[in-house]
Amino acid sequence: MWISACDEVFEPWQVNDQYHFSIYGFLDASADTQWVRVAPVRESLFTDPDAPFEGSVWLEDVETGESTEMNGVLIGYAHGNYAWNFWSDRQLLAGRSYRVRAVNESGEESYSEVRLPEDFPVPVMRRVPRSQANPEPSDFIYLEGVERLADVQTVYYFDPYNVRVEYTAVFPHLQDTARQASGEYVIELDPRADRRRLQSLTSPVCDRVMDITWDCVTPIEEDRFEFNEERMTRISIYIASAGPDYLHFSNVDEKIVELPEGISNVVNGTGYLAGIVSKTIPYESCTDEFSRLIPCEPAPYPWLSNLILLR
Repeated sequence: MWISACDEVFEPWQVNDQYHFSIYGFLDASADTQWVRVAPVRESLFTDPDAPFEGSVWLEDVETGESTEMNGVLIGYAHGNYAWNFWSDRQLLAGRSYRVRAVNESGEESYSEVRLPEDFPVPVMRRVPRSQANPEPSDFIYLEGVERLADVQTVYYFDPYNVRVEYTAVFPHLQDTARQASGEYVIELDPRADRRRLQSLTSPVCDRVMDITWDCVTPIEEDRFEFNEERMTRISIYIASAGPDYLHFSNVDEKIVELPEGISNVVNGTGYLAGIVSKTIPYESCTDEFSRLIPCEPAPYPWLSNLILLR
């Protein structure tokens, strides 16, 4: 609780010596490029597009000590907001521990360490045959080798304005998973639920990964978005397994979430960094020559495809 005299002005971004940077995002051994959002805590909520980033960000292998400086990119989001995102094309290994460290020009630093989970097999999908009596039955995904299932999302790609620019709409399905006694996960997807969500969209598009809003872009047109199934280009399913220290935000008390340090795993800073291994598969069934279900070839990694790069 904040208590102050009536003539005092509350400064939410006042200088402090406890928190130096916010670090926000995830490290994914399945991605060819790692992206993390980093900002000095003392800055205003929305970055000035003309302000430089004063400091450096490093991606480090905790076990070997090998360190790689990440590249900073200022990215524009919806409603005229901007944020510094840092990337590296360094390949990460499943089962290893990594650290993201941000250092300012005064030598003050914030960092977060995460351990990535072990790799797991490509999931198998069974699309139930459609019929006139049952035109949209549920489909099923079978997932093995995952200890902590962090995220399941359907990813719809479409060109809403017919200008060969692909946007995405993503819908969560972690709540549609069930773990069997064998340890296998079964994910039941009802295509009618996603269709209702698509028809209710008012604008494209915000990508959410493990409760982290990551990729929000400005629509080409400001008019109300109307979903047109004919503009659909493809559908993917994104599945993420998390490391042993991952925390499901939905399981955290709201009073704890509201505290700066309540769910943060950043030392001398704020924010949250997760370590994951993911698989992205097409929304389809694949079979061998004996008509047995087999994993399909993985689909392209879905995130960060719609960013507006300013620098």
